[in-house]
Amino acid sequence: MARMEKDIFSKALISAIAKELLESFSEVNEPIGEIKALPEELQAALRADSVFQIEAGGKKIIVDLESQSYKDGDKLADMLCYVALLHRKYRCEVRGIMLLFDESNAEVDAIDFHNLYFKCNVVQFSKFAAEQWLNEKPSELAPFAILAQGGVEYVDKIQDKVYNEIKDSTLTGLLLSATAVFASMRDKGLSKELKNKWREKMIQAPLLDEILAEGKAEGKAEGKAEGKAEGERSKALDTARKMKARGLATELIAEITGLSLEEIQRL
Repeated sequence: MARMEKDIFSKALISAIAKELLESFSEVNEPIGEIKALPEELQAALRADSVFQIEAGGKKIIVDLESQSYKDGDKLADMLCYVALLHRKYRCEVRGIMLLFDESNAEVDAIDFHNLYFKCNVVQFSKFAAEQWLNEKPSELAPFAILAQGGVEYVDKIQDKVYNEIKDSTLTGLLLSATAVFASMRDKGLSKELKNKWREKMIQAPLLDEILAEGKAEGKAEGKAEGKAEGERSKALDTARKMKARGLATELIAEITGLSLEEIQRL
């Protein structure tokens, strides 16, 4: 359930702390003014994670903010599609930000395709030192320190920073929950320990109920009759065919449909 938890919390975090993320990583030289979420873009055919419109230096900028477990050139190609569609619709500058959770050292932050060049700001947390991150970044970004170098050793400092500087109890619960979930990418034992330790605070974040509900739904799905399972599989295959026909990345199709890479490649 770790990947599902990561997806839920990373998207919830992006929504809750969009201002801090955009100010830190949109690479805009002027102060950022109004920030407006564009949720209608999330239902587009390509399904971007989060799209925002910001005002900076008297001009409008659209930002596509994505989260990814590992560096993937196909994801950058998908982002290029998002950016192109957003530019065509809004007729303004469009920027891309990718929040990267893995520990890979591979450098993939740009693609050059038939004289078309696209580059986004890849924020790879494992390249930061946890102590430096906590000292320099706003408290709302503290959960990501667990993914930085030496992050598991700074759990207490992450907790203190959140407790002492975040006054909203719901946001506190969300930040602690996200820290526990992100910890599973580095130390599963630590993740379980943190969930037990912070459970009282985490309960104040509505997403905990969502996680539990997702888990129950998975359990029920496993107990369904074989005929129902076959029907679901047929539906997943049909969805995968349509997504593949639209040119979406194989890994993205697999994540959405639950099919294996081999199954999708055979379609």
